Amino acid sequence: MTNSLSLQTISNAYLADLELTASRDVAFLGELQSKHIARYSFNSLAVVLGQEISLEVDAIFNKIVEKKPRRLLL
Repeated sequence: MTNSLSLQTISNAYLADLELTASRDVAFLGELQSKHIARYSFNSLAVVLGQEISLEVDAIFNKIVEKKPRRLLL
């Protein structure tokens, strides 16, 4: 697997998207978890539509962080 984005680039963009600054304490971990769950969700609609699902890091990063998928409001 070849990744064009560095782990540091991905991490920085991910934290910026969640409006977080990295820290090494338990409070940060709790906030990271809460914001991640509130911000990102995966769905299986692509499977139903017969679309290919990539497990490449760049593709997942692009889908979740860069494209900022629409969230369904229930």
